Amino acid sequence: MTERRASSTLDGWKEIAAHIVAIGGPEVDERTLRRWACGEDPMPLYSTPGGRRVLCQSDELDAWWRRVSRRHRIG
Repeated sequence: MTERRASSTLDGWKEIAAHIVAIGGPEVDERTLRRWACGEDPMPLYSTPGGRRVLCQSDELDAWWRRVSRRHRIG
């Protein structure tokens, strides 16, 4: 049986970037993340009212990363 980790909320561009590195992706900066957020298969992001903070669920980001890295052979 596969053990599943509980999803956690990643708060801000730095936490999202660190999580991508932790799951085997490249080191990225805020500019790259913003570009990925608006791309053909956008990153699953949420923002607080007024857009002051960006949030992401780690399990959604993991699934997104597996999908896009396989398609584009990155990471």
